[in-house]
Amino acid sequence: MNSFTLVKKGSIKLCISDPFYIQKSSVSTRFINIHSHTDFREDTRQLGLTFSYRFSRGSQKFGFQTL
Repeated sequence: MNSFTLVKKGSIKLCISDPFYIQKSSVSTRFINIHSHTDFREDTRQLGLTFSYRFSRGSQKFGFQTL
């Protein structure tokens, strides 16, 4: 995952999953005298892009006042 900051208020993140399409699955079943084996490949490639920005409210002070 890569990210960089925009003027300390915003950021962009890039997420890539299985870019080379190498993830595959297989299933084997054995029941009495029936044997089955299956190899299959689903398209698991994913690309995500996220942008976030933090809005500023100025300088505010929070606290309690004593009377």
